[in-house]
Amino acid sequence: MNIDRQQVLLKEYEICQQDNSSIGNQIWLSASVLMSANVALLAWFAYVIIKELPLRENTECLVLGLVTAVGMAIIAIFYCWIRWLNRMQFLKFINYERMRDIETALGMWKNRRAYGLDNREERTCQEEELMKMRRKDVHHAPSKGLEGSKPMAIITMVLWGILVVAVWVPKLIPIVAAWVLKLIPICLN
Repeated sequence: MNIDRQQVLLKEYEICQQDNSSIGNQIWLSASVLMSANVALLAWFAYVIIKELPLRENTECLVLGLVTAVGMAIIAIFYCWIRWLNRMQFLKFINYERMRDIETALGMWKNRRAYGLDNREERTCQEEELMKMRRKDVHHAPSKGLEGSKPMAIITMVLWGILVVAVWVPKLIPIVAAWVLKLIPICLN
């Protein structure tokens, strides 16, 4: 391989690394902003529902509507964020695939070694020998780093869902009880 081709591959490798770093920064920045806003909103709504709502009259409908609207909006935002996160993970995957190709062409090992630790069935004989030599030091590669974002988003969506349901349950209990009481005579006949 000539020197010019090596330089082009090294530059492409550097661009892939920078792109992955940028994607990671975007993901964690968006996660921190979304999670901070959510914690603040959940705390505020919990305070309003527990402390303020019982003290005021005629605000129940307003709070019900507000919690429902905000809760559904947050759930929708997190759903879209998870979809965006999947796209970013796919782009990182493409970059890592290309980086492994470049490493193979240039005889480098960094990402191929980490990939080989995670994907035993795809190791070459040379990689398998290297893994056997290094087995006592490392048993598996660390996670790719983005998997922690999805559970955070799912937990937040569940919390908002619980909050919306909890706000509506006191209103629904009398309705359901009346419905059940109407059904009992019908079922007994």
